[in-house]
Amino acid sequence: MNKINSVKKDIYLPNKIINAIIANHLSGYEYRVLLYLMSQLYDSIPRKKFKKIKQLEIANLLGIQKTHISRTIKYLIEKNIVLRNNNLYSIQENTAFWKWNKNK
Repeated sequence: MNKINSVKKDIYLPNKIINAIIANHLSGYEYRVLLYLMSQLYDSIPRKKFKKIKQLEIANLLGIQKTHISRTIKYLIEKNIVLRNNNLYSIQENTAFWKWNKNK
């Protein structure tokens, strides 16, 4: 089985999130990591605000070296897209899309 197929549920992303992603200039790794984080956070109703996700899990699933995952998450945090509290991750959303820094 392909590793990517381990994401089992369909998720619903509001248009405001999709538009915010499109408006940002994200690298390929940033898109991939962000979409994976969203698939983990939006896989239940009500949506999880924070979820513990190991960077090694992301690296193995996406086939990206852990050092690149660490750097990519750091960039997403600098852009105010991803929030981190220890190993808990969340996506900056709702009325906070304007906080996403498009210039970093």
